[in-house]
Amino acid sequence: MHCKKTILLFSVVIMTVQVMSADLPRSGFFGIAPESTEENGEVVIQRIVPSSTASQLGLKVGDKLVKVNDLKINSFSNVLTVVQENAAGSTLKVSVIRDGEPQILSGKMLARPKETSDIARVKYGVVEHGKDRLRSIIHTPLSIEEDEAAPTIFFIQGYTCSSIDYGMMPNVTTLQLVNQFVEAGYQVFRMEKPGIGDSQSVKGCADISFEEENNAFLSGLRMLKQHKAVDKDRIYIWGHSLGMLHAGVLGNKEKVAGVIGYGGVYKNWYDYMLDIYQVQSVKHFGVSPEQAKNNVELITPFLNLLLNTNTPWNDIVDNSDTKRAIEAGLVTVDGDRYFTRHYSFFRSLNGYNFSELWQNISAPVLMIYGSLDIQAIEPSWTEQVVNVNKNNKSLALVLEGAEHAFMRYKNQQEYQSARESGAFNPIEPNGKFDERIGNKTIEWLAKL
Repeated sequence: MHCKKTILLFSVVIMTVQVMSADLPRSGFFGIAPESTEENGEVVIQRIVPSSTASQLGLKVGDKLVKVNDLKINSFSNVLTVVQENAAGSTLKVSVIRDGEPQILSGKMLARPKETSDIARVKYGVVEHGKDRLRSIIHTPLSIEEDEAAPTIFFIQGYTCSSIDYGMMPNVTTLQLVNQFVEAGYQVFRMEKPGIGDSQSVKGCADISFEEENNAFLSGLRMLKQHKAVDKDRIYIWGHSLGMLHAGVLGNKEKVAGVIGYGGVYKNWYDYMLDIYQVQSVKHFGVSPEQAKNNVELITPFLNLLLNTNTPWNDIVDNSDTKRAIEAGLVTVDGDRYFTRHYSFFRSLNGYNFSELWQNISAPVLMIYGSLDIQAIEPSWTEQVVNVNKNNKSLALVLEGAEHAFMRYKNQQEYQSARESGAFNPIEPNGKFDERIGNKTIEWLAKL
């Protein structure tokens, strides 16, 4: 089965805890990425960020996490929860299995350093959102005066509940994209989702709906419009992956100067999820067409109950069709969560008619598709968005060799080989960062 890869989205897992800072408690940094974020499975370390807590503890790639401070680890979300309960400076005791032998490692939780830049002033701030206080980060070109109202790109991240605070990852592809925009004279604004990084929230990212998440981004957009150092007539939303869907919703709620999407989808979520099992698995993960057909037959009843009805979650989980899909490895359930997010996230997401949203946006849109994108699957959505938007400045682009995490490969074979060998690494892209994505955005913005 291909289920471990069906929701493979660009993410680097950053586990956070709180330490005091001037505006928001500053997060600590554990710094690992697991082989799989699938629920109800063992947690094996795939990557360790240099100079992180995990690195200082002596954890190694391949270690299987068993306990953290005597609390048993049953899934990666458990790891996040356990680590977040330990303040920076406190002692962590981590039990692992290494090369078949148990080991216990201990040390202090380290605080996470902030992002820095040679070409921008980097300011950490706060988005007030109801009872939540969400971390924001803005990069302003050094060429722009402190109080000058500058054109601003609001970058919205994708699906996962991972932090966008990349102080320990200066070469990550997302920051390289940010730097391109800064060098072109745009300041770039990003913000954490509820419960992520330094953010203080009533509910965490994994337990909110798509609508609740979007409302948080809406608060960030409205805050930008009130900021004296932001030109409110030149705010552009740049949505990556699921962030493109957020961008479509925000563009209907607030007037913006332009909307850019990369690696997203156009159709409703129910149809997209069927494509994950029918098309993506065959195109990118070697599942046979016959097996894909069988998988779709198994998963469809579950998806229909989840996305097209208001059936209570417990009834869905207890449904015999759902149990068959779980047994086949096509569905991962952990309490109220499905594929690491609360079930209401997908249900609320499926309630949006994105065709109508893009049609109603008065701003011009730039839609970019990478030919090697695992998540977007098909290039047709770029043209579909532009066609319904009908703004004469809207544009659809297809970049050959571009993939979902802003990297570039010669062909499908090279890309697949990099993924299978472990050479694929958006944290340290080693010359694979795809500058065309930023360059095409900057060229389009200049024509507006």
